[in-house]
This record gives sequence, structure tokens and C-alpha cells, in this order.
Amino acid sequence: MCLSFLRPLLSLGDGSAIAKIGPWGKISADLLDIPTTPQRLERSTIRHGVVIDSLAFSFIDKAGEPYNVGPWGGPRGDNKDTIELAASEIVKEVSGTVGVFAEDNVEYNAIASLTITTNVRTYGPFGETQSTTFSVPVQDNKNIVGFFVCAGKYVEALGVYVRSPVST
Repeated sequence: MCLSFLRPLLSLGDGSAIAKIGPWGKISADLLDIPTTPQRLERSTIRHGVVIDSLAFSFIDKAGEPYNVGPWGGPRGDNKDTIELAASEIVKEVSGTVGVFAEDNVEYNAIASLTITTNVRTYGPFGETQSTTFSVPVQDNKNIVGFFVCAGKYVEALGVYVRSPVST
């Protein structure tokens, strides 16, 4: 199952706003979410093999305080990649695929692959691409500043926080 919806915008008081978009994938439990409103994404760490095993990330909140979130998901995955964003680099798109992964005669729905595109370069794909795709491109100086997920042994569903620019 693939869901897509836009939550109402949250005004940050500085002329900017945050929207919660998604998730994509299968929701089998409660969504794991961030503790405060993100302002800027700084780092993402993706553990992966055949699918996305876990996701961790760091962001700066509205007050300028750093937050480390996760890892959400399991400790497995043969590969671990960390994306460190430069000060001028912002995330413009998150895309990937969802699929079914079998392990020990048990099927899991999971985010199979994940790609993060910034205004500078593309990171990934991480995991193995499958046939059901999703994509969250942002425009008009908006940028992706955080994530929320449904995760157990693997990352099963993924959504994003999008920040609009400060109005002038």
C-alpha cells in the first residue's frame, strides 16, 4: 500500500512553514516521528543491503539546536552510508522504491531503495531498486528538512518534512 497526502502547514513565526508529506510504503505500526520542528537537515545515515534496514539523521531546529534522530529500523545491512550536507546544500528530492523482501520464509514490506538529491548532487540509490516507485520533489526554494517512518526490523514506510522559504 502506498499513501500520499499533505498535512496542514505549520507556521514557524518567521514567515516560513513546515508541511508533513507521506508516508510511502506499508504502515504496520506506529509512525516514528521527530521531537521538534526541523529547520535544516544536516546529515543522514542509511544502513542498507537488499532493502533499507535503518535510517538516522541530524537536523537543526528553529531555535538553532541540533537533534540526532534514530536509527529507526534494524541493525542489519551490509552497507552504511552517511551523507554530510555542506552549509549551502539543501535536499530537493527524496525518491525510492517499496517492495516485498523475504527472509527466513517471512515476507516483509519495506523501503527497498532510497535516493537523496540535493541542489549539489545525488546520493544513492541505497538498497536495491524494485518496481513500485515514489518521489517527493520540491520546488520554489522549498527543501526537505526531516523524516518520519514506520520501522521494525526494516524501514517499512517513509515520509518527509518540507520547509517553505522565509517570505519577504
